Amino acid sequence: MVSEKMLPISAVIETTGLSRSMIYAMIARSEFPPGVRMTERRVAWPASEVQAYIGSRIAAARGERRHAPIVQTLETAAQGQQDDAHDRASARPLNDEGESSLRPTIDIDRLLGRKPG
Repeated sequence: MVSEKMLPISAVIETTGLSRSMIYAMIARSEFPPGVRMTERRVAWPASEVQAYIGSRIAAARGERRHAPIVQTLETAAQGQQDDAHDRASARPLNDEGESSLRPTIDIDRLLGRKPG
């Protein structure tokens, strides 16, 4: 006997943070698991399939950058802005591909909505 917990659309919306229309659009594109028709008017999703979808999205999002949360990464970049100021002021040689080796800068306070100072 199968004892899988089934989630109604409201629980799927709450669990994933996706809207109803986005869920159904993703189902149509085969990007989200389809629901199971429970009755003529009721569709539900196996909880394990919804959790597997969430797990796959987390894995895809973290891909190569699993080591640092985004806020920590942004704060590290802001810390390096002072060091980069000198580099931007002086001419730097081009790399082997003929591209500038200057890195783009990030205003961390503006990105995080903080007041400078």
